[in-house]
Amino acid sequence: MSTSRNLFEVAASAAADYSTTGQYRCVAFTTGTPPVATLVATAGAYAFGVLQSAPDAAGVGCTVRRLGTSKVEAGAAIAFGAQLTTDSVGRVVTRTKNTEAFVGEALAAASAAGEFLEVDLRPAIGDAATRKGTIQLPLAAARELSSNDTQNLAAHGGILASDSTPVLDAVNAGTDQQMQLTWAASNNDKIAWDFAWPEDLDPAEDVTFHCKALSGGATDTPTLTIEAFEGVGDTDFGGATGALGAALAEVTRTLAAADVGGGPNSVALTLTPGAHTTDTVVIQGSCWLEYTRK
Repeated sequence: MSTSRNLFEVAASAAADYSTTGQYRCVAFTTGTPPVATLVATAGAYAFGVLQSAPDAAGVGCTVRRLGTSKVEAGAAIAFGAQLTTDSVGRVVTRTKNTEAFVGEALAAASAAGEFLEVDLRPAIGDAATRKGTIQLPLAAARELSSNDTQNLAAHGGILASDSTPVLDAVNAGTDQQMQLTWAASNNDKIAWDFAWPEDLDPAEDVTFHCKALSGGATDTPTLTIEAFEGVGDTDFGGATGALGAALAEVTRTLAAADVGGGPNSVALTLTPGAHTTDTVVIQGSCWLEYTRK
């Protein structure tokens, strides 16, 4: 049995006939006076509230409950106390990821789609502060490779410095201490990082490599080749970034979710500049990976 308690309702205008399908489903608002209530049509999308009435045509007045408790139609079986989001037709389902908008909490259970349950409404777009995470790849933490192996002890194990290839130094020693890596023209030495995926990484979502880089002149427009390997015995699931230009710009490479197993699996990631026989290649500041949290 579902009940309801109104704490805040808004008068709206229906976007369509919701007399047979729509009452006690989640709606979003679009611009209008009063605002226009439209059934949520994308799973996990933000909902302003729950439609309380059953308008029989577009433009008919209706009531949307924003806060309080409300009867809501389930889109699947739901456990008591579950955090809820929306399905693709405005019903509520169990929320499984921070990227899914939060509708409220189940105050009763539902055994199947089409049942109604009482929900404590607390609509929110989601955990905006936590939905995206980053893995920093500091330039000073990278190692230079030789024939895909770490440099020997005579080369200080591939530690990057002001006399390594590439060169690690400041953008301007006198006025700008931001770190940069510079590959001389025709130098394509590979660098590498190793790390583990965070435990909160969602393996169902892509991971994206980012860095800010440039070509030291207007002649060459190389890409950066990213190689990525997860665990032992994996095959490369990286690829090339966009082309570099003479102005500093952010370039990216997507690592497909199908190749990402999630935390705490170990990862080896390498970066190699493409052909640049005339100009240098420069990365300024940190490289990083962006992922979606569960």
